[in-house]
Amino acid sequence: MKNLVLIVALAVTLVGCVQQPTAMTTVNDTSPTVNFTHRGDGSGLELVIDGISYGSLGHYLAPKQALKLVPGKHVIEIRTAQGTAFTQEVYLSESTHRTIETNL
Repeated sequence: MKNLVLIVALAVTLVGCVQQPTAMTTVNDTSPTVNFTHRGDGSGLELVIDGISYGSLGHYLAPKQALKLVPGKHVIEIRTAQGTAFTQEVYLSESTHRTIETNL
């Protein structure tokens, strides 16, 4: 009986030590990114890309943070309370980064 318990314990230990098959998958993010330069801190300026508001321009000032977009053509607008102050059409391809100078 003692031998049977020892054999079972040894078998469980060996099975637990067997390395299970693993697969490692990595995903490379090739999204283009864009950020902006501006003389101020960007407060009071709204960033709109393709008609979608991304909030304050201050969140995307170089070099702090960049905005990921899908590859392709985009219309970038910067709006103030009075209306659109800056508009630029850009084409962004995969794995690229662009810093846009606003001159505002």
